[in-house]
Amino acid sequence: MSMIDMLFTCLLGMMVMLFIAMMLMAEQSKTGDIPAHAEFLISLEWDPKSGNDIDLWLKLPDGKKIFFRSKSHAGAFLDRDDIGSNNDFFYIENNEMRRVEINREVIAIRGIFPGTYTVNLHAYRLGGQDNSPIEKTKVILNKINPISQILAQKEIVLDKNGQEVTAFTFTVDSKGNVTDINTYFVPMVYDP
Repeated sequence: MSMIDMLFTCLLGMMVMLFIAMMLMAEQSKTGDIPAHAEFLISLEWDPKSGNDIDLWLKLPDGKKIFFRSKSHAGAFLDRDDIGSNNDFFYIENNEMRRVEINREVIAIRGIFPGTYTVNLHAYRLGGQDNSPIEKTKVILNKINPISQILAQKEIVLDKNGQEVTAFTFTVDSKGNVTDINTYFVPMVYDP
């Protein structure tokens, strides 16, 4: 009987130590987090099988531009320059090739910077692998904090190489509120 009592006490002690270890790990993960949040996300998507190269551009309140040749400035970052289905392939173990069929570009704005922003699309190259001379796109402006909400969403058809379209402009106040959303054209690609 004393052997069973001793085993039970050991088991209970191990459970208490496990509980304490889990609490310490949870506390450590809270204090050790790297704040990598965004205030706004702007995403562009198009046909995942398309070889067309569509670019997402953002003009910041200070006039600087985020695009494939200038991927970051003042808290805004282009996550990836997607060139259509041409860069959907990657290699894994044993040189096995895999494909991820997603055509998406995303710009994150990681702070509240008051002013007016402009979001443009540029048909860098139409008629890619699938020889499609037109591309249907979807652009979304998403405010992330304090809760995720879509502020603007627009579908745009691009049908000419070099075509530039303004999806929307939006104005952010000092508290991070979007006070105005418009669709008037603001040139960016061919504007010095």
